[in-house]
Amino acid sequence: MDTGEWTPGIPAGRVAVRAWKDLDRPVRRELLRSRRPHPDPMVAAVAVGYARAMQEPGRRIGAALRNSTAAVALIGVLTTVGAAGGTVPLAVTLPAGVVLLCGVMVLSVRQVLAHVRMEHANAPHLLAAHGADPPPVAPPDGGGPLVVQVERGYVATVYGVSIALIVAGGVLVTLITDPFVHVPVIAAFGVFVLFLLLLGWYVMRRGPALTVDAGGVESRNLRMAWPDVAEVRIVRQRMTMFGRGARRVIVFVAADPEAVIAPLAGSTAWMARRMEGVYGGPLALDDQIFDHDAAQIAAAVRACSHGTVPIRRLDGM
Repeated sequence: MDTGEWTPGIPAGRVAVRAWKDLDRPVRRELLRSRRPHPDPMVAAVAVGYARAMQEPGRRIGAALRNSTAAVALIGVLTTVGAAGGTVPLAVTLPAGVVLLCGVMVLSVRQVLAHVRMEHANAPHLLAAHGADPPPVAPPDGGGPLVVQVERGYVATVYGVSIALIVAGGVLVTLITDPFVHVPVIAAFGVFVLFLLLLGWYVMRRGPALTVDAGGVESRNLRMAWPDVAEVRIVRQRMTMFGRGARRVIVFVAADPEAVIAPLAGSTAWMARRMEGVYGGPLALDDQIFDHDAAQIAAAVRACSHGTVPIRRLDGM
C-alpha cells in the first residue's frame, strides 16, 4: 500500500548520525526536548533519521552496555574506597552506588523515549500524502463495536523473559565484580525488576484494552468521543519484541489534549500525558500485545465513525 512520499527524503543509518552531528548543539538539544515539529523540514528530516537510527537494536544495546559498564566501574571504585577505610565510609558509598545504577537505567529509558518522541513529533509533518488511507481490511464483527483484549499469555512470556535476562545480567555482574559491589548492583537490579512487574500488571489488568463503538473509543478509564479525535495515526513501533514480526502503534490524536486528559486521575492520567508527549496522542496502543492488529482497529474506527475521523499511515519506513 502506498503510504505517501517523505518530503524531504529522510537520511538513514550512519548518514543520519553524521547529519545530526553537523547540527548546532542548541538545535539538537531543542529537538530532543520539544514536542512540536521543527519549522525547517530539512532539520526535521535529520531529526527523524537520527531518531530511527538510534532506535536500531544494535545501537540501543551498545548504549545500554556502555552506560552500565561505566556505572558498575564507578560503583566498584566507590565501594572499594569505602571498604578500605577511605575518606568516604561504606555506609555512604553503597547507597550512592544504588542511586547511581538506578539513575543510569532511568537515563537509558529517557534517552530511548526522547528519540521516539522526536521521531513522532516531526515525521507526520514530512509525509506528503496527508490523507493516506488505511489498508483495505474489512472491519471485524461486521462493522459493529469492536472489543480488543490483551493477550495475557504472550505479555507474560515477554515480561518473564525480560526479567529473566535482567536477573541473569545481575548475577553475571556479581560474579565478575568485587564483593563490595554486590549490594548496590542487586538492589538496583531489584528495583528494575519491580518496575517491570508493576508495568506488566498495569498492561494485563482485566477488562477490555480498547472498545470502539458508535460513540467513540474507550481504553480503561479514558474515553474519547469521535468529535474529540482529530485523527488516527498508524506508526511503526521500532522497539522490537520477541517474535510476531512487525509492530504497529495506533495513536488517537486529540483535537484538544488537555480537555481529554484533565478529567482523568491516577495512573490513567499519568499514562495519557506520557503517550501525548511521546506519540502525540493521549491514547496510543501497541498492537503486538492485542488480539486485533492496528489495521483491524483502524477499519473499526472508520466503520463506527462513519468515515468522519481521518486515518493516516506513517509506518511506510
